[in-house]
Amino acid sequence: LYGCVLAAAAVLLHSLHDIHTMFYYNKIAATPPWCLLSSAWTVLVWIVLYWLIEMKGVKRGTQTIASAGQNALFAFILGPIVYSLFALLPVILGGFDPWGWLGSGFAVGLWRSLFFAAAAIWLLDLRAPAAARLGVAASAASLVAAVGVLVVVALDGPIDAVVETDDAQALLGLSADRVGGVLITLTALVGLVVQSYASRSLHSDPRARRFLVLALVLTASTITVATAATASGLVVAWVISSLVLVALVGHRAPWPPAVAAQQRTGWRSLIGDAALHAALVVALLTIGDIDMRAVAADAAALDAERILGADAVATVALLLALAGVARSALVPIHRWLPSTLAAPTPVSALLHAGVVNGAGVLLIRFSPIYASSVSAMTVAFVLGLVTALVALVGHRAPWPPAVDAQQR
Repeated sequence: LYGCVLAAAAVLLHSLHDIHTMFYYNKIAATPPWCLLSSAWTVLVWIVLYWLIEMKGVKRGTQTIASAGQNALFAFILGPIVYSLFALLPVILGGFDPWGWLGSGFAVGLWRSLFFAAAAIWLLDLRAPAAARLGVAASAASLVAAVGVLVVVALDGPIDAVVETDDAQALLGLSADRVGGVLITLTALVGLVVQSYASRSLHSDPRARRFLVLALVLTASTITVATAATASGLVVAWVISSLVLVALVGHRAPWPPAVAAQQRTGWRSLIGDAALHAALVVALLTIGDIDMRAVAADAAALDAERILGADAVATVALLLALAGVARSALVPIHRWLPSTLAAPTPVSALLHAGVVNGAGVLLIRFSPIYASSVSAMTVAFVLGLVTALVALVGHRAPWPPAVDAQQR
């Protein structure tokens, strides 16, 4: 009955499509008729599955669907990812678009959605060995692509794939210069090594598949940080990498040390992410989004602006420095890094794939803004020096008497 009511409401709203486009069935725009109709289909599918599994006792083949249900958020994210991969087919096939060739309309859209759903469920149902092989293959492919980008930028200079405004300002996309090519190549290389090692070291871990997927996402988001064409895109990728890092550190939860490490890492990441968001907000309120292809020009524009009585460029630079301090575990926001020892060994290796050296990445990508603020450069230098001295003293300090030889 509930499903019928939802379907009837969808049909009634769709009848008003001549009045406004919001009453069309449109999945991308998430129009009300589409949402109601999707809910009705969900109810219908649930009834059918309940009748088959619970009432008729059909168990064969249900594990695949159960895998999707246990990873609902991941399944939701996988759909657009798979769709994006198929959207690249025209580029690979020399302009031929197999999906466009199929035509358009509700029926074609429904079959496409079912196909993408089946592909996502298949990926979710991969067992650990198959997932490990797929993860290593994906990492190898990313390394090959990164090396290709490095060769191109080394020979021909910077490249980009960017959506621009009418005045040639970047809206979204990716760009890479020679330094960016080196960064993404090193990141992809470390990611491949970690995937290969983790596929063996976590072979008997029941959460191995989760780790391998998160490691891939962390590598991809870190590469995006190094190649984002806009500051807003960089911030989005940065936050994703923070969330994935926190999830990886807590891989062994509910083991108490892993939970404590995850909480500590989460709070320290929150400090850095908040500072990075604040820097973006200051830029948006003064000059708009920063085009990472022309940071020097935007730094000059920021230098001429003020916000709340302070120099905009100095404010942004100091906030970027704070974000880097938190990500790179510099004093005084450094205690989260030793606690990551509670995570599996591959996490420690993955931290060096552009994660824990995030301060350096920000310094490189926003170098004209840093250079415009003596205070930000001073803060970064002093905190880096203090961290090095603290690490040196800590390395030379004797073990506490309470720590026995086995714990050492």
